[in-house]
Amino acid sequence: MFFSKGKQPVVTVMLKARTKESLIDEIKRAISQGAEAFGFQAEEFDREFRSYDNLKEIFSYMEGKPIYYTDYRRGNKCPELSDEALCDELMTALRAGASLIDIPGDFFCPSQGEITTNIDAVKKQKAFIDEIHKMGGEVLMSSHVLKYISKESVLTIARLHKERGADVSKIVTEANTAEELQENAIAILENLEDFQHLMMCYNAAMLTVKTKLDILNIELTQEERRLNPIEAIHCRLKEPFSIIKKLERRHLPLTIQSIGELTDIAGLRVVCSFLDDLYLLRDYLLKQDDVILVAEKDYIKQPKASGYRSLHLIIQVPVYLSTKRYELPVEVQFRTLAMDLWASNEHKLCYKQDFEDPEVAEALKNCADAIAKVDLAMQKIKDELTFQAL
Repeated sequence: MFFSKGKQPVVTVMLKARTKESLIDEIKRAISQGAEAFGFQAEEFDREFRSYDNLKEIFSYMEGKPIYYTDYRRGNKCPELSDEALCDELMTALRAGASLIDIPGDFFCPSQGEITTNIDAVKKQKAFIDEIHKMGGEVLMSSHVLKYISKESVLTIARLHKERGADVSKIVTEANTAEELQENAIAILENLEDFQHLMMCYNAAMLTVKTKLDILNIELTQEERRLNPIEAIHCRLKEPFSIIKKLERRHLPLTIQSIGELTDIAGLRVVCSFLDDLYLLRDYLLKQDDVILVAEKDYIKQPKASGYRSLHLIIQVPVYLSTKRYELPVEVQFRTLAMDLWASNEHKLCYKQDFEDPEVAEALKNCADAIAKVDLAMQKIKDELTFQAL
């Protein structure tokens, strides 16, 4: 069982003990409490218990769950061990059943921030990682920087880990502010290959829906003489910062699986001329065989307390890649020109305001109600003109 191949987080219990007996007691307690994986910090484990037979026996109590094995120089009860000797111990742990081996980024050449660019040391690291892979194990390369560094520096270290063959990269930094923490989280997220692939798929889903709407606009203009029922289509993919904030609000972990559970990563705002246009487009879009309605909220018939009006759909559409098909959600908001005017101005006036002014809120709602009356009046005029033309 592997850590890097999992599609969701696992409850990993980190173990630290001096003796085999106390370690086994910790394992049994963790198993009874639902542990899904183990991390064994061997730094404080007495040297006499680190043999193959002892580790094999200890790991047997973990019931086949993934095992992450570390033996850092820092705090090690055997400080006299060379990196070469630590290699032998790590390989012993792998043969005994460990799944993921932690090696520092400055292995064979101790350096500040636990990352080295020494050519000979890097060659040894690559050879050691290859050996672990040949035995069926995985490698986590760690660099304990233990201070704040820029997102560019974080990504540089992560790339060095990857170039050396690491399956997982671990970079321990410090953040003095929440902004510094978010900056590095965003940088890492943006450079994850799985995240880039996911966002590419969401972009494809968004373009698929836009194409459907563009075709409907052309057809309705030509066949029903509606004079372009769609005034504009605005597309957007959620920014990494917004994704992280939404996961935080929902108390979800920052994982690709959690991101995939969000239904508004890809979104379109469709601005129509008249009320009947947006409902007609909604009906025609949902009649298509490959479009599935996931959720719908009609804030036109039931406006929000603020006065906001719009028709919201979450639909699911297929995305065809060269070797795979995905079914992905896309949020579609239908508005009239009048609704879009109010929503855009309200956003500009209230965005990031940390106060609530009842008088301003009431004034904005009055504007929304007045604009809604204009929409109804314009629709009535259109209906009368259409009737006269028959």
